[in-house]
Amino acid sequence: MKEDLLFERWVNLLNRIDKDVIKFLKIQQIYKGLNDIINKNNELKNTKNAFYGWMATVYLDSVVMGIRRHIKKRRNTISLIRLLDEIKRNHKVISRDRYIKMYSGPEFIANKEFDEFAGVSQPFIDVNQIEKDIVELKKKADYIEKFADKMIAHLDELEIVEFPEYTEVQDCIEYLKNLVKYYMRIICLTYDDYEISFHDWQRIFRQPWIRTA
Repeated sequence: MKEDLLFERWVNLLNRIDKDVIKFLKIQQIYKGLNDIINKNNELKNTKNAFYGWMATVYLDSVVMGIRRHIKKRRNTISLIRLLDEIKRNHKVISRDRYIKMYSGPEFIANKEFDEFAGVSQPFIDVNQIEKDIVELKKKADYIEKFADKMIAHLDELEIVEFPEYTEVQDCIEYLKNLVKYYMRIICLTYDDYEISFHDWQRIFRQPWIRTA
């Protein structure tokens, strides 16, 4: 595959991945918001209710499967780790010359920015950094992937008893988010700060759901 076509493929894949990560960042934000609503209301937080368990299960299933999606390498599927592997094998496609041509500002600023990704005056992105990113992503997602494989995607005969820690899942999401941001800067030259904003989803909780006669 010619370099320009390969680079264009990476741009398209990364934009798809970016949209997917934003989806579970929204799920994360709503889950945190719901917990805040419950914890700020003494009548709610001191009440046992199956709804709370359902809410936690739906959240965990959604984000764990989202993480799993991006550390699998199956053919004909899109995942962050598969994309990083492909970039590592063809890292010279992302060159200083290409970056400068894409950059809309002064060339000296483009050069300075590319130094962050490649090292001072280096012609291509740092392949060692890509490998480090892959290794760290695998490490952070290892148990989460196993849990997703054995308890959500399938029901394994050897049941996993311990759920992933909430902080472990949050940490992995944060790392995924930062990796996508980093490679969006390199490949798409976009600098999304991931300020997730959407309509006032809490508005429905300001009125009774069940009306009595």
